[in-house]
Amino acid sequence: MKIASRTVRTAVLQRMVILLVSRTGVSPVKRGFSGETQKKPGRTKEDQAMKRRFFGFVLAMLLVGTIAPSGNALAVIVLDPWGAETYVWITYAPSYWGGFSPVPSIFDYDGGQGSFSSYSSASDFRGDGQAAAQLQGSGIMPVLKAESYVASSDETWGTWTTAFAIEGYTYSGTGAQTFNLSASLTGDINNPYAGDPLNGTALRADIYIFNAENFVWCTDPGTLLYEYGATTKADPIEFSADETGHVSLTDSRSFSVEPGETFYLWAMLEAKAQWAPSYADAFSTLDLQFDSTEGLTPASVPVPGSVILLGSGLIGLIGLRRRFKG
Repeated sequence: MKIASRTVRTAVLQRMVILLVSRTGVSPVKRGFSGETQKKPGRTKEDQAMKRRFFGFVLAMLLVGTIAPSGNALAVIVLDPWGAETYVWITYAPSYWGGFSPVPSIFDYDGGQGSFSSYSSASDFRGDGQAAAQLQGSGIMPVLKAESYVASSDETWGTWTTAFAIEGYTYSGTGAQTFNLSASLTGDINNPYAGDPLNGTALRADIYIFNAENFVWCTDPGTLLYEYGATTKADPIEFSADETGHVSLTDSRSFSVEPGETFYLWAMLEAKAQWAPSYADAFSTLDLQFDSTEGLTPASVPVPGSVILLGSGLIGLIGLRRRFKG
């Protein structure tokens, strides 16, 4: 796995150096204007003990991880680019659709890189929406759900919901293998204003299969392709529907993988409703399936509880050793 960012990596190295220096009981050295080496006065035992406890906590967080804000995933600092993310936004339409809103927007966000699942929802007199994303909701495949509804008679209100997921897979077979990815989008739309260029009520889904080289955690495929230089294994699957009625769309892509190769499945589902009485419901759902999962190992493997206990125990033993030694 890779450190999440260069800034985090630098900070971690700095803290580890300080921790190692603090164990010697002598503070770091500095050079005077004449070039000679000078030692700063040593700290008291109490100060040194406090410093060790602090950096012990930092190392514990690096080793074990920390609970994500959503409370439903173990998000560690060292992460591969996988995760689940959702958000819901109820707001007034832009000024060219009717002007400034006297009512604040509602925004709910959950998940992110390192989250195994995510759920967001929002509701008030203007409408409601919800979105859910689960990395391994169907075997080892992500499942995405989203729905938006506009209840207010004011035609300028809108609800936007998004479910997003990235899952990585490593192929451990002995020979090259061709996989087939099938995708299906099921939902319902009520859009009395279909055909109006200013109306945004619609369901949309995009699915990409990226090579591992130059791939990073990113919710915009254009940024991945044109700024980071990521490449795809096949053409993307793109679904879009805005007419009133039941939605049932299917498509598939085939691609080849070499032994030991890693690739990433990037998927996003959007449901937008604008101008009452409109809704876009795809909560049942965007479904993704491989024709075979033999030899495929997902990147999003939960940290075993035994590892967490081991890490906590080691930190505790270090703390006791320092206490008795002091």
